[in-house]
Amino acid sequence: MRTFVMYGIFGFLGLILLFVVMITDAVRTKNTIYLFLSVLMVFLFAVEDMFMIQDGVVFFAMFTSFYMFAFDFLKIKRKVVRVNE
Repeated sequence: MRTFVMYGIFGFLGLILLFVVMITDAVRTKNTIYLFLSVLMVFLFAVEDMFMIQDGVVFFAMFTSFYMFAFDFLKIKRKVVRVNE
Protein backbone atom coordinates (compact mmCIF):
# COMPACT_ATOMS: atom_id res chain seq x y z
CA MET A 1 0.00 0.00 0.00
CA ARG A 2 2.79 2.39 0.87
CA THR A 3 4.50 1.64 -2.45
CA PHE A 4 1.35 2.68 -4.28
CA VAL A 5 1.22 5.98 -2.41
CA MET A 6 4.94 6.75 -2.78
CA TYR A 7 5.61 5.64 -6.36
CA GLY A 8 2.19 5.93 -7.94
CA ILE A 9 0.35 3.56 -10.22
CA PHE A 10 3.36 2.83 -12.45
CA GLY A 11 5.64 1.95 -9.54
CA PHE A 12 3.00 -0.27 -7.97
CA LEU A 13 2.28 -2.04 -11.28
CA GLY A 14 6.02 -2.49 -11.82
CA LEU A 15 6.35 -4.14 -8.42
CA ILE A 16 3.37 -6.42 -9.08
CA LEU A 17 4.80 -7.32 -12.50
CA LEU A 18 8.14 -8.14 -10.89
CA PHE A 19 6.48 -10.52 -8.45
CA VAL A 20 4.46 -12.17 -11.23
CA VAL A 21 7.65 -12.72 -13.26
CA MET A 22 9.44 -14.14 -10.20
CA ILE A 23 6.64 -16.58 -9.38
CA THR A 24 6.14 -17.75 -12.98
CA ASP A 25 9.91 -18.22 -13.39
CA ALA A 26 10.04 -20.27 -10.19
CA VAL A 27 7.13 -22.46 -11.32
CA ARG A 28 8.58 -22.87 -14.83
CA THR A 29 11.98 -23.97 -13.53
CA LYS A 30 10.42 -26.06 -10.72
CA ASN A 31 12.64 -24.35 -8.17
CA THR A 32 10.77 -24.68 -4.88
CA ILE A 33 13.20 -22.53 -2.88
CA TYR A 34 12.82 -19.68 -5.36
CA LEU A 35 9.04 -20.07 -5.27
CA PHE A 36 9.07 -19.99 -1.46
CA LEU A 37 11.27 -16.89 -1.50
CA SER A 38 8.97 -15.18 -4.01
CA VAL A 39 5.86 -15.87 -1.96
CA LEU A 40 7.66 -14.78 1.20
CA MET A 41 8.64 -11.51 -0.48
CA VAL A 42 5.04 -10.89 -1.56
CA PHE A 43 3.91 -11.27 2.05
CA LEU A 44 6.76 -9.13 3.38
CA PHE A 45 5.98 -6.36 0.90
CA ALA A 46 2.30 -6.53 1.85
CA VAL A 47 3.10 -5.98 5.52
CA GLU A 48 6.14 -3.70 5.40
CA ASP A 49 7.84 -1.51 2.82
CA MET A 50 11.09 -3.40 2.31
CA PHE A 51 12.58 -0.82 -0.06
CA MET A 52 12.63 1.87 2.63
CA ILE A 53 15.49 0.20 4.51
CA GLN A 54 18.86 -0.70 3.03
CA ASP A 55 18.76 -4.23 4.43
CA GLY A 56 15.52 -4.90 2.57
CA VAL A 57 16.97 -3.69 -0.73
CA VAL A 58 20.10 -5.81 -0.33
CA PHE A 59 18.08 -8.88 0.74
CA PHE A 60 15.68 -8.54 -2.19
CA ALA A 61 18.38 -7.83 -4.81
CA MET A 62 20.79 -10.53 -3.66
CA PHE A 63 18.38 -13.43 -3.29
CA THR A 64 16.23 -12.55 -6.28
CA SER A 65 19.16 -12.26 -8.65
CA PHE A 66 20.82 -15.37 -7.23
CA TYR A 67 17.78 -17.59 -7.69
CA MET A 68 16.78 -16.01 -10.97
CA PHE A 69 20.17 -16.58 -12.64
CA ALA A 70 21.84 -19.41 -10.69
CA PHE A 71 19.39 -22.09 -11.81
CA ASP A 72 20.07 -21.34 -15.49
CA PHE A 73 23.82 -21.32 -14.83
CA LEU A 74 23.69 -24.72 -13.14
CA LYS A 75 21.65 -26.12 -16.03
CA ILE A 76 24.21 -24.86 -18.56
CA LYS A 77 27.09 -26.23 -16.46
CA ARG A 78 25.48 -29.70 -16.36
CA LYS A 79 25.11 -29.70 -20.15
CA VAL A 80 28.78 -28.80 -20.61
CA VAL A 81 29.88 -31.60 -18.26
CA ARG A 82 27.72 -34.14 -20.10
CA VAL A 83 29.10 -33.09 -23.48
CA ASN A 84 32.68 -33.41 -22.26
CA GLU A 85 32.17 -36.90 -20.83
